[in-house]
Amino acid sequence: MEWANEAYADPMAVDFIPDYASATGKGMRRIGWSDGAGLLITVITVRDDTGRLWGATAFRSNQADHDSYTEDES
Repeated sequence: MEWANEAYADPMAVDFIPDYASATGKGMRRIGWSDGAGLLITVITVRDDTGRLWGATAFRSNQADHDSYTEDES
């Protein structure tokens, strides 16, 4: 969870709203760097009907997410 929080708080994080892989269109994807993990982490979140943000899952970023993160840095 610490790694996901670090990645989510990355000031250089890249967002996809909605998440391009979301079946419902409600998921949001943020790709950010985690110092603790030493790698990029993809964090998936969902906003409920009250507007509260929930962390759904987090995982090591795949190549497509890596490419999106590095392209955005330029």
